[in-house]
Amino acid sequence: MRILSFVLGTMLLLASCASNYETEQLYGAWQGEKLGLTLNEDGSAVITLDGVAFGEEVAWRDAIGNTLEFTSNGKVILDNVTVKGVSPDTLTIELRPLIGRSNSATELHHLIKVPQ
Repeated sequence: MRILSFVLGTMLLLASCASNYETEQLYGAWQGEKLGLTLNEDGSAVITLDGVAFGEEVAWRDAIGNTLEFTSNGKVILDNVTVKGVSPDTLTIELRPLIGRSNSATELHHLIKVPQ
C-alpha cells in the first residue's frame, strides 16, 4: 500500500509540474488592453503597462508548471504569472494586479500576437 501511495504521489507531482504549452510558443510580442509583453528566445523581455515600458533590463524564464517569472537587476519583479492558454495569435495569462487596489486577487490578461 505504501508503494502504491508513493507511486501515485510521484505521478501527481510530475503531472503538476508539466506545462500545457511549449516555451517556443511564447516567443514574440504580445499586446493586451493595458499590458504588453515581448518574450525573446535569449531570455530577455520587455514589459509595458499602459504603453510605458519598464525602464530597466528584464529577463524572463519558464518556471515550474504553467508559470513564468520576470527579473530585473537580479530581483524578481513578477512571479507566479500563470499561462492559462496560448495559441498562435493569443496568449492568456493570470497575475496579481499590477497597479492600485483591486477587488480581485488576480487579473486575467488576453494578449494578441503583434506581427514583427
